[in-house]
Amino acid sequence: FMNKIPLIEVSGNNYEIGFQMGKKLKKQISKTIIIPDEISEAHEHFKIGYFHEVAKRYLPYTQKYFPEYIKELQGIADGSKQSFDAIWMLNTEEVLFDKYFDKCTTIIGKTNDNIIIGHNEDFHKNFLDNLAVVRTQLNNGISFIALTFAGMISGSSVSINSSGITQVINSLDPTDVCVGIPKNFIARKALELSTIKDIINLQKIKERSSGYAYVFVKGKEVFCLETTAKKYNSFKVKSNFFAHANNYLTRLVKYSKPNPYSIKRVSQALKMSNKYSVVDESIIKRILSCKTKNAEICYHKSKYEDMTLASALTVSGSNVLMISKNPARSNKYYEYSLY
Repeated sequence: FMNKIPLIEVSGNNYEIGFQMGKKLKKQISKTIIIPDEISEAHEHFKIGYFHEVAKRYLPYTQKYFPEYIKELQGIADGSKQSFDAIWMLNTEEVLFDKYFDKCTTIIGKTNDNIIIGHNEDFHKNFLDNLAVVRTQLNNGISFIALTFAGMISGSSVSINSSGITQVINSLDPTDVCVGIPKNFIARKALELSTIKDIINLQKIKERSSGYAYVFVKGKEVFCLETTAKKYNSFKVKSNFFAHANNYLTRLVKYSKPNPYSIKRVSQALKMSNKYSVVDESIIKRILSCKTKNAEICYHKSKYEDMTLASALTVSGSNVLMISKNPARSNKYYEYSLY
């Protein structure tokens, strides 16, 4: 099972689940914790100390709205025997990571019976062996299962919660980014909400620092929510096939810079889907593994700093994530159940 992402189980209050994550992923966190250092070394003007100082400006906003997640991060730091500052840096993507990577592609296929959700998780190549599927049981009765980066809180990839909501996230590049609550914490809070309406209302918080593209599936309904630091827009997905990557599809496009590579990925996914009258699981997998030149939906680390770390598939209502690690090399999917 060398190519299987490990499953870890955590339970308790926020500090306790963080501590368990930190302890169980201690070895992996010791590797991810140095990724910001490596990125900053390549920066032409600033070194890591500068980025740590900038990241600290985001802390009071998160403390104000989500003090429980600060406790969760303190737990991760304590459990992994790393400094809180280093863990905080990993979780404040706006400060460093967003300048360097185009991240993720999500596709939705509707059949008469099911909604199939496919997602490629793209990020820094050093996370490849430092991912985990985390099954979380909180003291408040909420549970969720999430593909998670070692050292980071859950929520910013693909997740299923006990209210039956599948949450999938793609990065965006809004132009109104500011100091505020890092987007990872908004995504983490969404895992604890029971309706898509509640998640959309979460975006009314004024002091957000950036934004994501969320795709939510509950039952037979699919919603896309796009956010910037100041704005948000949501729509119900009515088509039988839908694709999203790192560009805005709503009027919020005026608050962003176009990403040509993302446009190509979405275009390629739509082109491939048009060949089939019904899109089933095998076709979703085929699209996720596309390596067509100039429109790679799945891409390999030899060419880039970032790469497709994993492909994930889930069928609405199944409560099961099917995940293939390093799909550029292997297309074998393993099952991870919420219960």
